[in-house]
Amino acid sequence: MFIKKDILEFFDAMMKLEEQQSDFFGSLSTDVEDSKIKDALKRLSDHEQRHMGRVQRIIDLVNSVTDQDLEKQT
Repeated sequence: MFIKKDILEFFDAMMKLEEQQSDFFGSLSTDVEDSKIKDALKRLSDHEQRHMGRVQRIIDLVNSVTDQDLEKQT
């Protein structure tokens, strides 16, 4: 059974991964000359930013419930 702490740790790790991916693609886009590749890398970075927003909403949702509420769901 998962407790709130476990779920938050998972999504915190996911948030860090999404941020690293966004930074990676953003950094690559500044080093590339080809405009099509640069645009594709920027889009990938933007996608990761949106993922970060979704993960944050999940974190906020988990934070809004109690461990007892989570236990009722299992």
